[in-house]
Amino acid sequence: MRKSILIFFCVATIILTVLSSANAEKTYRWKYNSLWPSGIALYEADEYFCETVNKLSDGKLKIKLYPAGQLLPGHQNLDAVRKGTIECAGDFGAYWSGKNTAFDILATTPMGMTWIDYMLWIYHGGGQKIYDQIYGEFNCKWLLQNFTPIEAGFRTNTPIQTLEDYKGLKLRIGSLFGQKILKKLGASPILMDGSEVYEAIAREVVDGAEFSIAAVDWTVGFQEITKYWCAPAWYQTAIVLGLIVNEDAWNELPQNLQNVVVQAARATTAYMSSYYEYGNIEATKKFQNAGVEITHLSKESMTRLNTVIEEVLAEEAQKNPDFKMVLQSQIDFMKDFAPVREYESPYTFGTNELPIPDIQ
Repeated sequence: MRKSILIFFCVATIILTVLSSANAEKTYRWKYNSLWPSGIALYEADEYFCETVNKLSDGKLKIKLYPAGQLLPGHQNLDAVRKGTIECAGDFGAYWSGKNTAFDILATTPMGMTWIDYMLWIYHGGGQKIYDQIYGEFNCKWLLQNFTPIEAGFRTNTPIQTLEDYKGLKLRIGSLFGQKILKKLGASPILMDGSEVYEAIAREVVDGAEFSIAAVDWTVGFQEITKYWCAPAWYQTAIVLGLIVNEDAWNELPQNLQNVVVQAARATTAYMSSYYEYGNIEATKKFQNAGVEITHLSKESMTRLNTVIEEVLAEEAQKNPDFKMVLQSQIDFMKDFAPVREYESPYTFGTNELPIPDIQ
């Protein structure tokens, strides 16, 4: 009897050892669908992330990157990851606002937080738990992968300097609440995929568009088809770009490879966010040398915009509990950080002059 038990334990130990060894040798292969075509600068962050994972994992997790449109369109990313059609993809929450308006301010909040504010809030201020909750409902794990700073602004062939100048213009804008605000200003907002923007302006389907930061807009070619650049980009004071991973694919990874993905995402956030901001230096010079004129909204226009934005955000908070939860968390962070921003001023980032609606 004792001999039989001993033989059983020996065999069991051998089997467990073999299985453990096989698992240790397993290579995981993921497909990553970018939101962006390969020709624009935003695609570079996805390249950096995938290369970093592939190196840090010593080849145990191999991610193959596909530019938008090669495997599937970028606007299908959330559904494709949710269903497990692909393991992971690039994310910009505003693209999914039709599913839940809370996604929009997880991507950017009009006249809201800077990219540094978002980073503090996500990493340390409870933001990550909120992303986990909202994206978790779509069978996705969400990680911060990258920021671009405040966008450049609207690019048009007629100058915009006051709110009245928006009236009657057909303008492409990527965020839901940017669209709502433009409507209140008398403009006709149009939502279209980023890959369609250049042709839409060139063929005068729209009168102008916002897209991204100067470093990205230059690679799109706006200097070839527009004469004016209106700043500041009140509608997107930061752009939060994430990584979405199918929950089943994520849970299948061993802990050490999950850690690789997390650290690669953090490395990409640090390196590429600063890369884009620094790239704005040269890109701005190029736009000016190309003859593009930068105009600025008047102070009076910005004050009036503040009021409009408060109204729009408060209205949505009454309709959608998820939206209210996200906005309240952001407001709490901004209020908590306000005294720090005040004593750090003028050597700080962002501003305490924010449209903070009463959503109680």
